[in-house]
Amino acid sequence: MSITDILNLVYVYPYVMSILWIAVGLRYYMSYTKFDTQRDREAQLKTTPLVSILVPCYNEEEVIADTINHLSEDLIYPNYEIVCVDDGSSDKSWEILQELRQSGKYPKLRIVKVANNAGKAHALTQGAIAARGQYLLGLDADSFLEHDAIDHLMANILGMKNTVAYFLGRHRSGIGAVTGNPIVRNRSTLISKIQLVEFASIIGLIKRAQRIYGRIGTISGVCVLFRKRALMDVGWWDQDMITEDISITWKLQTNNWEVHYEPEAVCWMLVPETVKDLYNQRLRWAQGGAEVVMRNFKILFNPKQWVQLPLLIELLISAVWSFLWYIAMFLFFYHWLVLGDLNWISISLGGLLVILCMLQLFVSLQFSKRYDPLSMKNLFWAGWYPFVYWLINPLTVIVAIPKAIYGRLKGGGQATWTSPDR
Repeated sequence: MSITDILNLVYVYPYVMSILWIAVGLRYYMSYTKFDTQRDREAQLKTTPLVSILVPCYNEEEVIADTINHLSEDLIYPNYEIVCVDDGSSDKSWEILQELRQSGKYPKLRIVKVANNAGKAHALTQGAIAARGQYLLGLDADSFLEHDAIDHLMANILGMKNTVAYFLGRHRSGIGAVTGNPIVRNRSTLISKIQLVEFASIIGLIKRAQRIYGRIGTISGVCVLFRKRALMDVGWWDQDMITEDISITWKLQTNNWEVHYEPEAVCWMLVPETVKDLYNQRLRWAQGGAEVVMRNFKILFNPKQWVQLPLLIELLISAVWSFLWYIAMFLFFYHWLVLGDLNWISISLGGLLVILCMLQLFVSLQFSKRYDPLSMKNLFWAGWYPFVYWLINPLTVIVAIPKAIYGRLKGGGQATWTSPDR
């Protein structure tokens, strides 16, 4: 067997994972969604505890007023407060927040000032300490909640929905966090339209499949409801990790707290619109994933934590695959352009993979059209997904791993904001 034949095996991983996501995603649909009429009648809560909406803010002068206005006027949940934390912004974000607070139009708004930029995890922790509620909803400063999002998140975390994991059942500590369903609202560029398809289908499908198993790889930091007691139990967010959302997900689950996915809790968010901004975002995500793997690698030697092994192994395989994918592409073009030997097996496997990817996109978009009917109209842009993301995502993993290792060897340090783009 030649090295080219061996590298053709790089197609096995995406084949297996795509089929797995489709199959288990369908299982989720049959278990929780098909017979669930809760969205039609909205979440009927018997009790409405105080929810503190935490909005960490760094250089958000262009969007923060709209966000506060939306949170104050469009939500049907009756009992909530808004805690906006300005984390050392260098623009006019703090001045705008002060004007909003002093206007008297937003009685639910409370504002907290952090003198120096200390990062999103620090801002969330400060907001959580200041919050009056025992349920904390983390929300990005440029995102809007659907009018009934809090109702669905609360119904889930209070155990009013059929959300028992098919494989693992209930954890003894209870539900520590429920992540919402982010949908892209800026759709003017090719990059944003591709991400619309990605979030509406790929990411949502993966979370559905992981929820069937009983462990989620990461919450969506843009919109997630926490039980305050769970956060206190695990020591709040890690302030030395570049992605606080991935880190807190693993901290909760390794401490026997459940983390759920609630697709009915829709959140409308903004995404990067240029290749450069998208690359920087995915590089941060990849580095955060690598940091979490290094911090949690010890679970290999702790049988009590082996329920996390499928997630850890998938992250490790994904990292190895990213390197092999670029090696395979180099050899393909080398044999073709230099040696004049076109690898038709690789072309055939790649073509079949594109077809399977499109099937996965179509199936998952069928799920997501329940929440965003316009998502199916963007199916055309799904065709660009394999070509864009199979170049960008593996590259960010290759770059991120040395960065993560170097950062850990230096002893970590405070993970601060570098841009309002998340």
